[in-house]
Amino acid sequence: MRPTRRCLWWFATGVVVAALPTLLDLPELWPLWLAFVGGCVLMLLLEWGLLASPRQVRISVQAPAVVHLGDAAAIDISVTSERRVKVWIELAMAGDAEPLVAAELHVRDGEPARAALPLQPTRRGVLSLQSCHARWTGPLGLLWCEVRTPLRQTVRVITNVPAVRQRTARLVQNRDFATGLKVERYLGDGSDFESLREFVVGMDRRAIDWKATARHREVLCREFRAE
Repeated sequence: MRPTRRCLWWFATGVVVAALPTLLDLPELWPLWLAFVGGCVLMLLLEWGLLASPRQVRISVQAPAVVHLGDAAAIDISVTSERRVKVWIELAMAGDAEPLVAAELHVRDGEPARAALPLQPTRRGVLSLQSCHARWTGPLGLLWCEVRTPLRQTVRVITNVPAVRQRTARLVQNRDFATGLKVERYLGDGSDFESLREFVVGMDRRAIDWKATARHREVLCREFRAE
């Protein structure tokens, strides 16, 4: 528990009030400074009495055990309190990932408040959640209450194999996947018969089909293709 910036400004104002009797040469203003100090002490006591204690604020942090690289993931935070408070939470994490943002939760009496911190790892490996730093103020905003809780949670970052399989399946099922594919036939070489064509000068005479020539009464040659 420590004073907030607002509390420090109040006490700094008290220095000015204490200097007024001397600056104005009015000794009868000294009771004003005493009243100011008494009011500050009264407000601090009231703030201390209304401030939620660490036993009244319960914080739960749940991180996923396994995260696929490139997929969206989050760390779930849940806060319950017996009093209405505004809680700021920061998580300390070690590993190759983007820095976690701080969470700000408005907690009502007995109603849990939840937040999801985006988790974005940059490479495969193991991420380690080390601690949870939480703080909140009282209704007057004069005192901070801070709690640091060790977590000791690990997150495994693995290769995103399911995403690759899904993209491959969508690519194969797409009708445009086979667009542009065609069968290329290499004619003139090989030993598989392709067709008959009319003999022209320059063709291999050993390819003349004499039976087809006699049947059609024109010189025809066999054309072959590669296996």
